[in-house]
Amino acid sequence: TRTRKKEKGKSQEDARKEYIALVEELKGKYGV
Repeated sequence: TRTRKKEKGKSQEDARKEYIALVEELKGKYGV
């Protein structure tokens, strides 16, 4: 559970970066 907590905080940050990267990719693809 200790590593799980650590992962949760980290994955939240990663998810945000991943989301931003996805948005940027879609912007480039569809020119939104």
